[in-house]
Amino acid sequence: YAFNKSHAAAYAIISYRTAYLKCHYPQQYMAALLTSVLGSQTKVAEYISECNSRGIRVLPPDINESRMTFSTSGKDIRFGLLALKNVGVHFLEHILAERRHGKFTSFDDFINRLPSGELNRRMVEALIKGGAFDCLGKYRSQLLAVHDAMIERALQKGKDNLEGQLDMFSTVRADDLRISFTYPEIPEYQMKELLML
Repeated sequence: YAFNKSHAAAYAIISYRTAYLKCHYPQQYMAALLTSVLGSQTKVAEYISECNSRGIRVLPPDINESRMTFSTSGKDIRFGLLALKNVGVHFLEHILAERRHGKFTSFDDFINRLPSGELNRRMVEALIKGGAFDCLGKYRSQLLAVHDAMIERALQKGKDNLEGQLDMFSTVRADDLRISFTYPEIPEYQMKELLML
């Protein structure tokens, strides 16, 4: 068996270009490589390990900074939200569209700004467990304790609006319609528990 000369030439060019990109644009190259294996957790873990060995930090997911796929953030790589288990493209599109109007200031703000029909308990829980809301100043343990009730209240608010509970003659201010919750005073999970999440 002889390797076809035309194949050998094409592979040589691709190998050279790939090596050039990996050498001169390591963050962008590794971000693209991580994005290409989004469906495989073992490959993602393998490439994150490769990034660490090359001195490239892979920053955790962040509801205000992360994109759908892996992206560069200065000399680091920001974890892509789509790489989190149980999070879908359609749901993330709504989050990113809403984020164009400004960053989320709190978990309450996130729940209030997403359309009630787009709130998905399983996906919000996956974002919490993945640490996407850590930047908002609440522990994951606190968010997991109240997220169900907050989503339920948002869904009820959406249903009431559809049924005409609020009409143009209502005297309720928009601020009064916003959902806010008191978070329980509980400690954050231990590091082992956080890693298990």
